Amino acid sequence: MNLKIEINSFAMNELNVTLNRLAESTGKTLQEVLPSQMRLLATDLAYVTYPKGKGSADNVNHQAKIQGRIRDVYPRPGTIVNELKNKDTRLGVAFSLMLQKRQYSKAKQLTDRHLPNMGLSIGSFDGGELHKAQSEQKRVTKRLLVPLYTRVEAYTKKTMKMSGYAKGGFATASRQLGGVRGIPGWATRHRSPGTGTITGDGKTLTVTMINHVKYLSEFALQSYDERAAVSNRKRNITKLLDRIQTNKIKKLMRR
Repeated sequence: MNLKIEINSFAMNELNVTLNRLAESTGKTLQEVLPSQMRLLATDLAYVTYPKGKGSADNVNHQAKIQGRIRDVYPRPGTIVNELKNKDTRLGVAFSLMLQKRQYSKAKQLTDRHLPNMGLSIGSFDGGELHKAQSEQKRVTKRLLVPLYTRVEAYTKKTMKMSGYAKGGFATASRQLGGVRGIPGWATRHRSPGTGTITGDGKTLTVTMINHVKYLSEFALQSYDERAAVSNRKRNITKLLDRIQTNKIKKLMRR
């Protein structure tokens, strides 16, 4: 039977032979073995999607990175005051007073002069645009000091809760294929957009597994990770086939 597997942007026909071997060895049809194996493939894909892993520690570590990056882009006023105090206590005091009096132009002139490498601006919160613009940069080069910092804290909290959203697209595909076992709750709770279907007639079956999260192809899942997930599924199926063959031999030897 012909099998077409579409994962995101390209086909994975290399699984065809392995899956047909599994069907033959178990005495089942391809239609019968596909749902469970494709659900497991969705689990494999979720695992390699950033942040990689499935443990609670993977989520906590990722959230800590999110928080650290946001605080780097939007430093607390007190952080800048301390940086200035390290140079001269009077600078920190003067900067703090300027912020209290909303003398932001003067405050920026002071930081431009004494902290020239920070790339610091002072103004209203931009909704996270500066953070998003530097999400893939190794180093932060531009910063925004927001006097009303509660808005930054609200954005930080909201963004941290999104950890696992990219994985969630494969969780949705997995759910449509039979369940989400093996995918962490911090990914499945998002109900991210995804598609997991098996369609076709008796001659050709088509598996469609698509993660519809917008930024997936740009950052969260690289092509080599997709190949790694498919290779892992092939490897696990091969191990299963080996066990099946071993059990058959043992049964023959007992006769």
